[in-house]
Amino acid sequence: MNLLILGGTSFVGRHIVTQALERGHVVTLAHRGKTNADLFPECEHLHFDRLGEWPDLGERRWDAVVDTSAYVPRAISTAAEHLARRADQYLFISTISVYDLDGQITLDEGSPVWKELEEPTETIDAQTYGPLKVACERVASEAWGDRLIVVRPGIVVGRWDPTNRFEYWVRQVATGGQVKVPLRLDQPVQMIDGSDLTRFCLDRLGRGSGVWNANGNETTFGQMLEGIRDEIRVSATWVPTPTDQLEKSPMVLPEDGSRDAIFRCSSAKAQADGLRFRTISETVHDVLSS
Repeated sequence: MNLLILGGTSFVGRHIVTQALERGHVVTLAHRGKTNADLFPECEHLHFDRLGEWPDLGERRWDAVVDTSAYVPRAISTAAEHLARRADQYLFISTISVYDLDGQITLDEGSPVWKELEEPTETIDAQTYGPLKVACERVASEAWGDRLIVVRPGIVVGRWDPTNRFEYWVRQVATGGQVKVPLRLDQPVQMIDGSDLTRFCLDRLGRGSGVWNANGNETTFGQMLEGIRDEIRVSATWVPTPTDQLEKSPMVLPEDGSRDAIFRCSSAKAQADGLRFRTISETVHDVLSS
């Protein structure tokens, strides 16, 4: 396939390009040239800000566009303006943060999503991130119709992850000894390796439209820590500690359980359509070696 990747040099985009090339696809990258700009010299690179002026694309056409870098609706509408007549499919990597957790115990693709913001904004923070992604999905649906694929991942982890959410706990456990951990070791946890997310996304191309949650199977915080410890083979014991006394607390949810649904998000539909997961050992190995 001939693919255009919006983004492509950081984390998920980097996974997408790496696997696409391994599959023999022809890849063009569109990005600002500010992050890992020297990656993938075998590909054509189009350097521009997608929220600014686009270059003349001439007669270029692609089988599919994979969008890893849209956070505000204008990014989607501008891309559609320039690409909707140049590509057969558009795959938008969204997020499970589109779901409104109020009153929810578990989530699936039919769960309620946030209402869009009444006042337009392009400021991205904890309050606007989810509603902005909802708006992105709506604009993409209006522009691409039955050519649209939406994939909603949860916490993405693994090689090249810049967020330090999962890696933080890998490094903490790796120090051995007494490790401060959350009070609720039975708190639900879900995550997906970037390699698994990418494999599923690329597999969906050319296979019709739809919306899929792409999230790992539910586990607990304690089981995650034990999996890390088993892979590293270090002697470590847990010291349950209130969140406000932890130096950092990535992936730790409120102790009252009010947000637990975010880590009880079903990916049964995606698994029925081929989503498979690496072991935690493989992910830990990649984190430590990257």
